[in-house]
Amino acid sequence: MSEIINAIMQQISWRELDFCGFIFVKIDNNTLRVNKGSKNMDISYNEGLDLYSIKKHTLNKKDYSTKTEELNHIYFDQLKELIEGFFNFEYVMCSIVKVV
Repeated sequence: MSEIINAIMQQISWRELDFCGFIFVKIDNNTLRVNKGSKNMDISYNEGLDLYSIKKHTLNKKDYSTKTEELNHIYFDQLKELIEGFFNFEYVMCSIVKVV
């Protein structure tokens, strides 16, 4: 696996997501897809800008259409917040650290 994909996985705390049933797919050396249910989030690293681009894909199960939203110029410390909002997920380990 590429260094960039490994860095993305560390930044999003992949172990906690994996424990909660998320699936990870390497799209290319700069893009990781995070999947849960009918939602996909593609996280792409732009090395020149040192920023991320996000594509959020939501599948409509009734007619199998897909809604896609793109976000650009994302900093690494915004990734977890975007995952929480899009997948309606709360990181447990982050909550524990905040309480301590």
